[in-house]
Amino acid sequence: MKKASLKHLPVGYPVYHAISQLNRSFEDCIENFNHVMSFRLFNAHHLRAYELMVEEARALANQEFGEVINNREFENSVFFEGQRLKLQGEQKGRKERRPAPKESKRGSTSRKGMLPHNQHGKKVQR
Repeated sequence: MKKASLKHLPVGYPVYHAISQLNRSFEDCIENFNHVMSFRLFNAHHLRAYELMVEEARALANQEFGEVINNREFENSVFFEGQRLKLQGEQKGRKERRPAPKESKRGSTSRKGMLPHNQHGKKVQR
């Protein structure tokens, strides 16, 4: 069975911002219902029912948004994990194939052979 190719499915700031704005609009609507109720001109029972409808619509929309976004973000995490593992595999391969360092003019091939220095710059014996 052929492995499905993974794609990056961006869920950027504009999506989150739009959902935030929509939620703010729902909150404004609810506040406006409460404001209208404060005048005591209209049937508070009916207005409360409309307010609950708005709350229900907000909750249903957020549940749907959450499911879609969670699925996309999960797919993105799988995609980026694959990219990271691929990069780490390439780096590991480069380390294994890295040629031995050439000898420098001073004769040392690497820092391993150098003696460590103390805080005053003097060489410390191992």
